[in-house]
Amino acid sequence: MLLYILIGLLVLFIYFTCLKTYIKLIQLKLTLGNKAIIRFYPLTGDFAQIPKSNQLYGDGLKHFQKRVFDNPNVKFVLSNLMHEPLIEIYDPEYYKEVFINHELYQRADVLYHEKLTSRGILYSEGQKFKQQRSILGNHFTYDKLKERIPKVNQVVQEKIKNQDINQLHKFLVDLTTEIVMKSFFGGETLEFKLNGQSVPAEILDLDEEMGAQNLFNPYVVLKRLIFGRKGDKIFPSPSQKHLNQRVDRLIDFITSQINQKISNQNNKGNDFLDIYVDAYLKQQQNDTKIEILEICSMFITMFAAGSGTSVNALTMTLYFLGLEQEAQKEIREQILQVLNGQTEVKDIHLQQLTKLTAFIQEMFRFKAPLFAPFIRKAKKTHYIKNLKIDKGTNVLVLFAAPGWSNKHYDNPDKFDYKRWLNANPIKEDNGFVYMPFSAGMRNCIGQHMAQLNMKVILSHILMNYNITLDPNLQVRFPINFQIDIEPNNIIKFERIN
Repeated sequence: MLLYILIGLLVLFIYFTCLKTYIKLIQLKLTLGNKAIIRFYPLTGDFAQIPKSNQLYGDGLKHFQKRVFDNPNVKFVLSNLMHEPLIEIYDPEYYKEVFINHELYQRADVLYHEKLTSRGILYSEGQKFKQQRSILGNHFTYDKLKERIPKVNQVVQEKIKNQDINQLHKFLVDLTTEIVMKSFFGGETLEFKLNGQSVPAEILDLDEEMGAQNLFNPYVVLKRLIFGRKGDKIFPSPSQKHLNQRVDRLIDFITSQINQKISNQNNKGNDFLDIYVDAYLKQQQNDTKIEILEICSMFITMFAAGSGTSVNALTMTLYFLGLEQEAQKEIREQILQVLNGQTEVKDIHLQQLTKLTAFIQEMFRFKAPLFAPFIRKAKKTHYIKNLKIDKGTNVLVLFAAPGWSNKHYDNPDKFDYKRWLNANPIKEDNGFVYMPFSAGMRNCIGQHMAQLNMKVILSHILMNYNITLDPNLQVRFPINFQIDIEPNNIIKFERIN
């Protein structure tokens, strides 16, 4: 009798963890025909294959790229996220609807943490999202961004003068965190230490550790899929406990800074915290309520987005500048010509740096560090053309995929920045083929600031250094949370006299 019970339980386990999802994928495949392929990985899922791609190819992105190269007509990959179905959309005609109708989805929990990120703009919805976007919008107008260019120049010049750029990761982290902090949060935050490092460095470490746990830790992923967000509180692992302790210390510190701002309104400034505290103090009874923890979460989200992603994008651009020596020479010549002896990069210069702009665009097409937005989960059953998406289905938009396709680019496997100097570099463009900062209402609100900072930083580096690659080292592009470059010392800098 006991044997039959155990067999029955085993059958139920196999059905609910494997067969149920696989049957759904087969049904979708029958509907979509040769537009879709099935890649089912029992009990693990598609993302669990990324570390294998890191090891096999030295490139985590190859796991996704091979599907485009081997199946050029495929629009969907039907896979799984543990025991749940996952639809990966590769075609911009389909995935544009995900961005346009964003209210049909909620963000999956890759970067969700109850205290760290849950109340920030990543996970807010409805009126709260609109309120947060409105408050942030005051900080990202073009005139506001122009005002910050002198400060960006100053920080870059000081770092180049006083810090070793051949310790590239530390150089870029220190550089971008100082720019973001001084521009948005007040430079005084840089003076404090948490866990033996600066507050900005602690935020970036926490962000990376949380993303790695939520994506690749089987125990954490399994709890999330079974219990949802409540799973984080159920039998937390030692690594989760340690993460939560660090988060508590960070939240306590930021809360103390916010309380100082609240009690010092007579001397308020115009940085991000000042603007948010002002909105907090002026909120009316009928307004969507702003809480202190929300301000903390927004602080962390905006800083991590502004600094963490910039470091990866700058590193990737510098790698390709080292690889493409002729392009590096041409871009440097244009920078020197445009600045004409001036040492500060101004707004009027940025508009003329067409070759540098084109090179950055090609980097994002060829090897964008953030190659897909977060997984989304359908709130209700709906259709995108003939694609049925059931409630609860996970959806991943591979918005980098068109960049690998002959359908949209000539010679897509060749790094060629000059394609962007042409009037129409993209074929069959519906407005969603090239979108490195996402699109729609939930696009990256800081994308113009990020591009401005990148151009100023890269201009100064190119005016001061020749960039090469160490010929004795083999480059790797592992995906941890974003696409990284290893080894860290493969990019070399030689000062120009």
